[in-house]
Amino acid sequence: MARRLRRVIQLGALGLLLAVPALNYGGILYQQYGKNGYHKISLTGTVFEQWLYHLFSITVGRLPDPAVRSMDWVGNFGSFSVFGFPILDPVVAAETAFRTPAAWPALLAGAALPVLLAVALGRVFCGWVCPVNTLLEGFDLLRQRALPKIGVRPPDLQVPRWAKWILLFAGLAAAVVFNIALWANLLPHVQIGRDVFSLMVFGVTNGGVLIFSGVILAELLLSRRAWCRSLCPTGALLGFFGSLAPFRVRKAESPCIEGCTACARACPMGVNPAKTFSLVECYNCGVCTTACPDDLLTLGIAPAPGRFPARFLSRLKKGVSLGLGLALFLIPLTASGHHMRGKPHYGYAENYPQIPTRETRVRVGRYDITVVSYFFEGLRRQTSDTPDDVQFYVSLTDSKTGQSYTGPLTIEVRRGKTRLAVFRHDRPFEEAVYRVRQSVPGTGLYDLRLITEGFQGSVAVDVQGEGVSWMPYAASGGVALFILLLFLHRRRSRAARRKKTHVASGA
Repeated sequence: MARRLRRVIQLGALGLLLAVPALNYGGILYQQYGKNGYHKISLTGTVFEQWLYHLFSITVGRLPDPAVRSMDWVGNFGSFSVFGFPILDPVVAAETAFRTPAAWPALLAGAALPVLLAVALGRVFCGWVCPVNTLLEGFDLLRQRALPKIGVRPPDLQVPRWAKWILLFAGLAAAVVFNIALWANLLPHVQIGRDVFSLMVFGVTNGGVLIFSGVILAELLLSRRAWCRSLCPTGALLGFFGSLAPFRVRKAESPCIEGCTACARACPMGVNPAKTFSLVECYNCGVCTTACPDDLLTLGIAPAPGRFPARFLSRLKKGVSLGLGLALFLIPLTASGHHMRGKPHYGYAENYPQIPTRETRVRVGRYDITVVSYFFEGLRRQTSDTPDDVQFYVSLTDSKTGQSYTGPLTIEVRRGKTRLAVFRHDRPFEEAVYRVRQSVPGTGLYDLRLITEGFQGSVAVDVQGEGVSWMPYAASGGVALFILLLFLHRRRSRAARRKKTHVASGA
């Protein structure tokens, strides 16, 4: 049952990589050509775009605001958003947080779900969801069955398992010292999603193909599952948190068949489930449970050892350490910040500053209005050339037709009753976006009054500066405390297992 469920989830994860970009692209086409735009797209669109538009029309197109609904699911396995709820790879979140503390709250909130999932179920992301592992399982069959038939017997080089920790901390150090997000641009399970989106929307791929090709060649010719066992920093971090998980592989008390190593040979992670093994290295795939000829291995919730008081105290200790760590881990959820510095936003040609940001969406009359604001003080006041400047990017979309407004627009920047500046635009700055930049007295609430022919409306925008907040430091302290408690718990558990083995052997 678990094997079939795992296959369904694996195939579903691969399907998600294709479905989400298709959904987003379908929304773009639907917004571009409008409802019932079959004739227009047949004249200008490719065959793929025509097919995608038809599919979108008969599915999501039946919902209210289909173009908006298409953006309810966005992203990939590095950074995902489901109905506005963020899900973020914890390694990507960590290295980005080190680079820009202003974005910590949003980053920590996005990483919370994967961490909690690992604490409850172990490294199930690696064994059940990660598209890299799913595809490598297919190449593993090729390595074991097809290559020997043509006389190729590749070696199984053993890469030290601690290498993944070196790579993890090297990426975090690079984020601090060189201000680069190394793993956000190198992790194969992140790059696969980006390549699928790029290929579907733009018809080209990027460096992710080369990265994944290298992982495949290593799987086929050098070492079985070298990336997952010894190199993946995400696997290292999830495995560390997953060492608390009650969901794990368990062995019955009955002795194994003498000389049997079926489970160890089947394990893709190279551990022996029949003996004591590190939960950090196991990703709960359950392959060993089907390989065992005596059915001595099961995958499920492991009962706490000892009688009731010991069991209760053990769970209480885990609960207190987890709760204390996560309480501080998730304190600053109210702050705002997104994206990585140095990455273009939304595809605009200009690579403008991105920390901190505030995105405001309102409907005024017939228009859906979006204002993205960037306060230059947030780039560190002492290094900013114009620390008092704020830049606004404004777009208007007709809520009835779905068309963007691109005509003349007057924008007044006001604070209370004081008018700070007036900007008149004959056309958008780029695409359908108008840009204004103005020096302001400081942080606070500002009004943007928008005036076009036949329309006048006002949008309240909260401009936030850098400021000094204790929240990021409390969050980092909470994470450090959580990791320390988890480390101490693991040491005590290992000592208890060694003592139990020593007593059982009669030494």
